[in-house]
Amino acid sequence: MNILTDTLKVNRDALKKTLLKLRHIPLLALAYVVYQLILFAVSMIGANLGAGIGFLWGFVNYLVNIAIMAHFLSLLYNVIRYNRLTPQDLLNRQFTRLMPSLLQAFFFLYIIELLFSLFLSPILPAISSFLILLVWEALKTPVQESVYIGNQYGTGALRATFEFWKSNWAQWSLIILAAAVYQILIQPLVGRLTLLSIWLMPVVWLVSGVLISVWMVWRGELFDILDSSSMRSREFRRGFDS
Repeated sequence: MNILTDTLKVNRDALKKTLLKLRHIPLLALAYVVYQLILFAVSMIGANLGAGIGFLWGFVNYLVNIAIMAHFLSLLYNVIRYNRLTPQDLLNRQFTRLMPSLLQAFFFLYIIELLFSLFLSPILPAISSFLILLVWEALKTPVQESVYIGNQYGTGALRATFEFWKSNWAQWSLIILAAAVYQILIQPLVGRLTLLSIWLMPVVWLVSGVLISVWMVWRGELFDILDSSSMRSREFRRGFDS
């Protein structure tokens, strides 16, 4: 089996599993809207603080972002592992178990980004910096799955992500392509609604929440398939199924 065939088949299987779990998307999208409200409130508070306190508020903002990420990933875990999600899960504190690992992994990534912005970005052409950051964002995508599905901790999640990319770069590329289509074509169109009225912001969040939730479930299902099998084992198994 060549790599193109495997890429198409594993993504087909992941999308089939995603379609079976679409009933959970409204609740995930609702959670996304709540997250955006929280982030909006945090940014408004930070904007009214002085420079000194504002610097400390940046750390608070980082913790809030990690907590939101952990909460959303815990909801996704219920969907992907158990095909279950209830309103009560929104209040579950299970997400706190993911926070230490996410804090450690993303702090390390933040340090790399900070060093790049301080030392490399100023001496590189703007287009080069943009392309490097674009590739960097793509490379980071499996870190979340390495934590909440792969059960990797902290910097171990970064090593696992590196190994994952080595084995599954082609299979994961469709995830990146879908993200690019959303960022370039869909998000600007949805964002234009806010030009009509600021009160349409919740609608924008809801539409974005639906699309991002579908993408995240697809990501999780695909990662689960790829992380638990090699291309050779999948080829072997399909030989028996055919």
